[in-house]
Amino acid sequence: MKLNVKTMVNIAVLISLSVLLKRFLTIHLPVGILNFGGFPIIFAGFFLGPYAGAITGILSDITGYIAFPRGPYIPIFTITSMLTGALPPLIILLLKRKENATFLSILIAVLIPQVLTKLFIIPLTMQFCFGIPFFVSLIKTSITATIHIPIYSFFVYSILQKINESYIKIKKDGDKNAYL
Repeated sequence: MKLNVKTMVNIAVLISLSVLLKRFLTIHLPVGILNFGGFPIIFAGFFLGPYAGAITGILSDITGYIAFPRGPYIPIFTITSMLTGALPPLIILLLKRKENATFLSILIAVLIPQVLTKLFIIPLTMQFCFGIPFFVSLIKTSITATIHIPIYSFFVYSILQKINESYIKIKKDGDKNAYL
């Protein structure tokens, strides 16, 4: 990753957007909290690369905690934010789709880290730190993940289609198998 001024500004903007989306545009549902603060973190990974995604995840979690603390600081949540930004572009690389990513490859790349973090790490952390039963947290995070994953994938795919210069290149609509 080339850490130049342009990259640092992009990371700063995405960190700010993540904090704002997570803290101010939150929808409280009976089964959990729905916010889209993870989208800028995931987008940073696809747009700038896995290191930038990791940095965006780490700094957005720490910045959000400092600006709007909601209980004790728990480092594992910072790690899940880091994984949210770093893993999707790495999965795209494993799928060998960096130069011609499709909607399906982006969906898979978003799905795997979301399942890892939201369905395993977060419920385990909630049980260990706060005594909330694993399955209670699992049900809540499953519902929000089911909403987040397709929305994040769609927006990442749509935005990257319009951007010429990004870490992941989207297969254009005119290409054969553009959606596979």
